[in-house]
Amino acid sequence: MIENKLKKWCSSFVILLLLLAGITSCNSDDDDAGSPTIEGPRLTSSKVIQVRTAANIITLFDLAEVDIDLEQIIYDVQIWRITYQTLYGDQEVTASGLVFIPVTEEQVPFVSYQHGTVANNTGVPSQGNLDDGENLLLAALSATGFVSVASDYIGFGSSLDIVHPYYVEQPTRDAVMDMLRASLELANENEVPVSSRLYLMGYSQGGYATMTAHKGIEEKGLEFFELQASFPSSGAYDVMGMRDYFLSLETYHQPFYLAYVAEAYKNYYGWDASATSLIFKEPYASIIPDVFDGSLSGGDINKLLTENLSEYLTAEFRSDPDSETFDFVNEKFEENSLLDWTPSSPMYMFHGDVDITVPYQNSVDTHTRLLANGATNVTLTSVAGDHGSGAFPYILEVLDKLRVLEGR
Repeated sequence: MIENKLKKWCSSFVILLLLLAGITSCNSDDDDAGSPTIEGPRLTSSKVIQVRTAANIITLFDLAEVDIDLEQIIYDVQIWRITYQTLYGDQEVTASGLVFIPVTEEQVPFVSYQHGTVANNTGVPSQGNLDDGENLLLAALSATGFVSVASDYIGFGSSLDIVHPYYVEQPTRDAVMDMLRASLELANENEVPVSSRLYLMGYSQGGYATMTAHKGIEEKGLEFFELQASFPSSGAYDVMGMRDYFLSLETYHQPFYLAYVAEAYKNYYGWDASATSLIFKEPYASIIPDVFDGSLSGGDINKLLTENLSEYLTAEFRSDPDSETFDFVNEKFEENSLLDWTPSSPMYMFHGDVDITVPYQNSVDTHTRLLANGATNVTLTSVAGDHGSGAFPYILEVLDKLRVLEGR
């Protein structure tokens, strides 16, 4: 039953995404100015795959006994699956995602929602079941008066043939920004009255993607859109810091994260296949290249690996990660860390105070660096919880901040 699915998926995190709509009605140097860009339109295909009426959405939430103000849900919603052009390095590729458009003659702002870590293709917006919780809640958010935009990122959906560039800045940034450009083209083609107001939000990897998009918008520009604020939470913004964190541990409960980063970097930067065996011991070095094709979930991959890092990582990498052997790795970890820029638009960072998946200290270090760079509109708020339970207080804090920003 749909209502049972909704009960299962309506965690405190995603439930409160809906409530954002009731509150928000409505520069640093460019260090890669020579990077490739796409000229002209981004949108390559679009199709309405579902129309949800406001009454239908209200009924689903009522059946699920979700305690929200259903009176906020007033618009029918068109759900569009789109494909669009973006960049993977200097290669133009076709990415995909979902756009949720309210049926209204009122001007509506944009919210770009960046999803967290997934390894399986069915876990991303355009490939998931539209009756699953995240897509239902994005539809509900749109029904309150937002164009809700959700990219699959590169490596999923229409670009499944590419290994997802996990925690690589450029393709992450461009996938989000080009998705917004394509969504604006879609709105204009269909004469949707839209506002230029834009909010960015995301949790975990979605926090990293949110920060890359914020950075990209300020450094490279995003025509039409006016970034009001971003709300990144619990991302591994300091990639080198995450390396040091992993190496300080004896065990790590999400070993697929380490493999994911290594495989993503190897493919994106064209490293030799032997790079895997410099970091990982057998049999894992031989297993890792075959598990990130989108068919397995993170949990599935974890079962093929080990939490014991002395069994998982090579002795040289654990004991001397700064040796010349690993210079090519460390260079890219530093390059993709989001430390060397100065945000100007407001950025509200959040992180769970007992998070051991992505440690709270990673956000502390990032925040400290941004302030040292001269940022004056960046705050960091610790919330009670770990990587899972910290999502609920994060959204509560976002609600409070948005009330202030919107003068409500």
